[in-house]
Amino acid sequence: MFEGVFQQIANIFKFVTDTILNVLDIFIGIFTGDWDKVWNGIKGIFVAVWNFLKDTLKNYLNVLCNIFGTDLETVKQFWIDVWNAIKTFFVNLWNNITGFISGVLNGIPARQGRHYTGYVGIPENLRSHDHYRA
Repeated sequence: MFEGVFQQIANIFKFVTDTILNVLDIFIGIFTGDWDKVWNGIKGIFVAVWNFLKDTLKNYLNVLCNIFGTDLETVKQFWIDVWNAIKTFFVNLWNNITGFISGVLNGIPARQGRHYTGYVGIPENLRSHDHYRA
């Protein structure tokens, strides 16, 4: 537990120092006209933020693993198993939905053929019984 606290303090210190150095690079580059230095300073800030977030997440996961008495590989395998189960569920759900819709759509022409002759006469019957004509 204390390792995680000290590691996070180290992560924060590294982030702060990297950010300060990159901001200095930006200002030095602006005042000297060295635009590559400015650009590298900007990129360096984003890299520092990314590394800080990544290292912080890794540190928190390590602390949780130490609390629960496991390692990151076990957590990774658990996540892979859960993800595969979720993926399989939705793939099967999608296949069942598309199979059902396909079956319904394929059944319509067969039923339409049986009732088609009855449907053909409907417009003619409606025209011959038009009660709304003046």
